[in-house]
Amino acid sequence: MQNDDNPHKNHRLRLRNKATPHPDVLDPYQLLELLLFEVNPRQDTNPAAHALIDRHGGAEGFINSLAANRTAQSGTGLFISAIKAMCGRYLHYQDPECEVFYSLHEARRSLFGAIPDPHHNTVTLVTLSKALVKKRSMVFPADSFDPAEMLRAIVKESMQDYGAFLFLVFTHPEGFLALTGEERELINGLSVICREKHLYLADAILQTKDGYRCLNETGLFPAGTFLNFREGVPEAGPER
Repeated sequence: MQNDDNPHKNHRLRLRNKATPHPDVLDPYQLLELLLFEVNPRQDTNPAAHALIDRHGGAEGFINSLAANRTAQSGTGLFISAIKAMCGRYLHYQDPECEVFYSLHEARRSLFGAIPDPHHNTVTLVTLSKALVKKRSMVFPADSFDPAEMLRAIVKESMQDYGAFLFLVFTHPEGFLALTGEERELINGLSVICREKHLYLADAILQTKDGYRCLNETGLFPAGTFLNFREGVPEAGPER
């Protein structure tokens, strides 16, 4: 006689029934399972959902990393990419003033030439949420540069806005694409605090009237100073 005591029997039906009235009560791995149902109609998606959530530290980490999209031809990767893009457009529809980015590279490119008045020494802080929604852009005058004081202000603003990813833009009206000692001290200090506060220092950019320099790729700083990310993919964040 066949044994019907299979705990996984009708699992998909039970999960769909649970999600129908209130999907927000589901755990992150269960929400991911629902998505994977659509692209894996016959496979057991529970282990895959758990593994992806655990590997990336939560649903936000998985969607931001788009790990499955590294093989873009796979149905799962394309499906998750489409869901993320749709969510970004939904956020923009809810608040047309909201800036939503689809990768850290896109966010960085948006800063090139976007910092106002490059004729004065300034430090601009740009913060993004975990979903890559722009939270704040704040300009600090750098005429009397005090790294410790500016560091406290940057961290305070980032924590207050629940920012996750941080960009710094240093304007150099004199045209030099090289850091001052104070700017280097600020970056090093912020890198340490980001690891303590679970923030991500994504990049620092030097801006002059004629050009830009992204410090993430220069090799001027020790490994771990900036977030390592590939094209659109946060690869590894600060130690947690």
